[in-house]
Amino acid sequence: MSLATRLARNGVAGWLLPAAIIAGWEAAARAGLI
Repeated sequence: MSLATRLARNGVAGWLLPAAIIAGWEAAARAGLI
């Protein structure tokens, strides 16, 4: 795997994972679970 590919994958994961977690928390809060 090239360095550019590794950086791109880490960048995508670094953005998508926290965004998905935050979206999940917001959805749960709106549903009254939190």
